[in-house]
Amino acid sequence: MINKSLSQMNKERKERKAPGTIYADCESKRRARLKWRKSRKGQIWDYNYYNRPEVKTRRHEQYLRRKIDGKI
Repeated sequence: MINKSLSQMNKERKERKAPGTIYADCESKRRARLKWRKSRKGQIWDYNYYNRPEVKTRRHEQYLRRKIDGKI
């Protein structure tokens, strides 16, 4: 069957997934991300990320938008 449609191939791929597959929204992944963010390395990454100029401007725009909408 060389001429399978893309939807058929995707459907078969989903059926073949391993039974123990961990998804990005899984509870264990969420706990691992939180643990990493609380670690020293995660804290340093956070600090550096929020000091980037593009992130500062984006977050300031979001702050102004929330203030205008009355959510603050």
